[in-house]
Amino acid sequence: MNDLLNAVTAAFPDYEVTAVARPDRGCLVTLKNYDGSLVKRAACAAQVSDEFQRERFVNTMKRDVALHFGELPQVETLSRLRRSGLPAYSHV
Repeated sequence: MNDLLNAVTAAFPDYEVTAVARPDRGCLVTLKNYDGSLVKRAACAAQVSDEFQRERFVNTMKRDVALHFGELPQVETLSRLRRSGLPAYSHV
């Protein structure tokens, strides 16, 4: 979980980033900005442990945060999502 927290913190230096472990080995990541607005996203166990999945999670969060605050996501983020596709979740 520390690797995911470090990756999200590096991607969002202007936010307070916290993560809470979930029983399924995933975590709940919370971003809080200067005015107290919160953005929460759940990360599955694969996103916590796998570097490629972590990067995908961070890129998806960048897009979601931009949309949440009424901004357009960076073209780089959108094209990366188009190449790699959206995450798929499988039941264990």
